[in-house]
Amino acid sequence: MALWSLKGKKILIIDDFQEMRFMLKTMLEPLAPDLIKLAQNGEEAIECMEKDKFDIVYCDYNLGKGKDGQQILEEARHRELLPYSAIYMMATAENTSSMVMGVIDYLPDDYISKPFNRSVIHARLKKQLEKKQNIDDISQAISVNNYKKAIQLCDDLLASKPANRMDLLKIKGEQLTNLNEYEKAADLYENIIEERDIP
Repeated sequence: MALWSLKGKKILIIDDFQEMRFMLKTMLEPLAPDLIKLAQNGEEAIECMEKDKFDIVYCDYNLGKGKDGQQILEEARHRELLPYSAIYMMATAENTSSMVMGVIDYLPDDYISKPFNRSVIHARLKKQLEKKQNIDDISQAISVNNYKKAIQLCDDLLASKPANRMDLLKIKGEQLTNLNEYEKAADLYENIIEERDIP
């Protein structure tokens, strides 16, 4: 069976352990990405993102001294070093992702628990790429700061009651916040919380 491909994609791997960086590079090379860059800390990671626009960023949460994986994500998003269409995957020790998910402005697209193997990372990346492709028009609108259009596109998709409804509601809430429509955003988030609490 033919492998799906990462052709045309640029990948950044951030991990403080050299063995992990090279192991992950070896896992992803068969998918033929255009570029794989390696960084061992937050400073190197931000430098890489200043020079290149990456489609996929894998980052360990705990990088030792300096910035952690969440702080790198927040700086990259705040400084617009990471396109909205990019996938940011955060690796954590087993069962610590809930600890990471505090009250924060930017959430990773996915968490992956260590240890993992090639088939797990491939499956998770494929799933995230499919999710991003489904909202490609929305990502393009956000990338040019057309937040009203992004909200309209979310509403158009939400009308068909899609499987990714929660993702679309979250995106809509983010864009309402970008437009300083804080009251509408708060109402939307309250509705999301109520829906999640329904057994």
